[in-house]
Amino acid sequence: MNDEPIGFGLLASDKLSTAVSLSLIVCLCSNLGCSFEFPNEKNVANEANPTDRSSGNQVHFTSANVVIPSTESEASTYPSLDQETASVITLEERYRATSERSSYPILNSQDRRPPLLVVETDDSTLAGVPIGLFADQTFIMKSDGKIQFLDNNSIRRQVVVQERFRPIDRNSLALELHAEFGRPYIVKHEPPYLIVAQPNQAAAWSKRFRNIVNSFRLYCSTHGIETRPIEFPLTAVVFGTHAEFLSYSNSESAKLPPNCVGYYSQKSNRIVLFESRTADNSETIATICHEATHQLAFNSGLHQRLASTPLWLAEGFATMFESPKLAGLNTKEGNSRWPESRRQDWLILAKKPASVALMVESLIRSDSKFESSPMESYCVSWAMVTYLSQRSSREFTVFLQRIASMPPYQEYSASERFSDFRAVFGSDSRIMTKNLIQFIDSLP
Repeated sequence: MNDEPIGFGLLASDKLSTAVSLSLIVCLCSNLGCSFEFPNEKNVANEANPTDRSSGNQVHFTSANVVIPSTESEASTYPSLDQETASVITLEERYRATSERSSYPILNSQDRRPPLLVVETDDSTLAGVPIGLFADQTFIMKSDGKIQFLDNNSIRRQVVVQERFRPIDRNSLALELHAEFGRPYIVKHEPPYLIVAQPNQAAAWSKRFRNIVNSFRLYCSTHGIETRPIEFPLTAVVFGTHAEFLSYSNSESAKLPPNCVGYYSQKSNRIVLFESRTADNSETIATICHEATHQLAFNSGLHQRLASTPLWLAEGFATMFESPKLAGLNTKEGNSRWPESRRQDWLILAKKPASVALMVESLIRSDSKFESSPMESYCVSWAMVTYLSQRSSREFTVFLQRIASMPPYQEYSASERFSDFRAVFGSDSRIMTKNLIQFIDSLP
């Protein structure tokens, strides 16, 4: 497979020269969830060869001790199109009907939003903005924030049109979600969210998401963490059964463990959950808080969807919001910073400081421990983020910004990861681990 980039511009149609195409799109605005910019044509054409395309397809999931009843384990499909729903004319359909335009005017160069690229494939028409152009694949970001991966062999025609890219409005997306999921689901508006849920549960889910959004914003404000406005409406899907959840995740090719209760996909930019009849309420709340934090962080500039964010940072930050204090829970445990699902794991780990130190250094250098020791990795990642954000708040904010500004599709080697960590926090990992264990053990 040839990974040589064609260039971070547009593939020219027979109506536009390559030079004009490159002049039309010289940057991708930060509000697309991708914080990178190309200030001129030279930088577009000479962008270094991308080596890591996997970051945009990352799936972050939450596991719990949930036993799925056999009646829910049977295969089924997620809700089909509701034929009574009002017809939705998508952006792609609109451009399919007008794709034979005779001319394509040069756009106003003062408007920094990228122009739309309409791509016709063997079986569909897509409209969006190119966020990755390679010799064998093209990545398109659609107006709802989804990333579409296309094989170049399937592309029949590409045209730059006169309209600028803009995120879909909430009402249009709500109509599309109604059409996609149909009955027995409704779409609940809870800015910045659109929540797909069963009618009798929608209000409860709306309140839960409202709490985590407020908590997330308060945390960022308190710690001086700069965020950007969330431009795409955020979608959360709450299925009524595990079978529907499993069928949908399979349709998205999301590789999930058997005890997964929810996930956030960087590709679809959606949270997907299900109503569990066997999990207790605290596990449900923890799942919401974890996945919603991922989605908020990737859409407000804390993380970059197309860069290699270290998993200890992304998962540790999300796990931190599972705690009652940051989840905004009105319970007797409301001031606790302990995510209940991590407490027992930590008590066991902390008895072996040397093992924790080795885990910390491994997580800084690579993500491999999340495959070989997932529970311990989540737990230590939570401890690292909690400690660093509280005891080295300014440095932690600097580190977040440093990682969020990384170029897209670039491999982040173990030595680079370790060097960046040391450059910001400036301490030996074993000394840091000792202080970390003492701090975590002192938490209320």
